[in-house]
Amino acid sequence: EEIEPAVFQMCGETPKDLSEAREKINSIILLEHVTIPIHDPAIAHFTREDGETLNAMQRELTVSVRLEKKGHDSVITLEGLTKDVEIADSRIQDMIRKVKKNQNRRSDAFMVSRTIKWQYQESGSIQNFDILTNYDLEQAYRKRQASVRIKINNDEYEADLVRKVASKGK
Repeated sequence: EEIEPAVFQMCGETPKDLSEAREKINSIILLEHVTIPIHDPAIAHFTREDGETLNAMQRELTVSVRLEKKGHDSVITLEGLTKDVEIADSRIQDMIRKVKKNQNRRSDAFMVSRTIKWQYQESGSIQNFDILTNYDLEQAYRKRQASVRIKINNDEYEADLVRKVASKGK
């Protein structure tokens, strides 16, 4: 949403009246404008897709979004109309939660992969599943799920955990 410029013509009996009116208008404008920094180490792990989401948000809302990736000191600065900054802040917090969830999942997957290796047979040789698929299989097994969807070489499979077989694309 683009903000249309506004022109104020003020009249007053004295220069003091004009000054007070100008100050009142400026204070009202400033009440509707806010700048907030969002500091979180997870921001450093934002992907190109996340950056595109921030750009789209900037186009959609009346807000400026500045992303500075500096490791643990990464920050996103939002500036604009209060209501739009609040919306953008909420969306960015969701993005941060998603990044943290993915980081935790990768960490958990790494820990599982140190002791448990799910494998499959391909062209007569045994292959280990990638770390995240290994984790998904183990989680499904622990939860006593009958099956789970997985990918092998970018092909979708339904892994039957009871019969210990996977069938392509259901």
